[in-house]
Amino acid sequence: MARSNVRSNCLAPFAFSRMTATVPAKGGAQNPDEEPYLEKIKKMASEKIPPLIIALGADAADHITGQIFAVRGNEIFLMSQPRPLRSVHRSEGWTPDTVLEHAIPAMERDFYGPETSRDVFNWDPI
Repeated sequence: MARSNVRSNCLAPFAFSRMTATVPAKGGAQNPDEEPYLEKIKKMASEKIPPLIIALGADAADHITGQIFAVRGNEIFLMSQPRPLRSVHRSEGWTPDTVLEHAIPAMERDFYGPETSRDVFNWDPI
């Protein structure tokens, strides 16, 4: 759509809202530090997000497209782009069994772990 001057960016916001407030905390003996973490999240206001959205819609940003941005409090992040890491092929096609026997083992060493934002951002929101 670039030749038609259409811009398309992605926003990954971190903010506490009525929707996120409905997600129950998983505290207790298994995760005793969930409650303090939740209190930090509550400080990330959704009002911090619109300045980036408005800026990206401005004429001065008409060259910015195809980017992934995140907003977390007073921080703005440019996120990495998804790119192929590894490929496998079978000229005869795939079955569920051959996916499990060939494709998954060939790609598994490049799998990402199931980190949460809490694992990735090891500092408090600014």
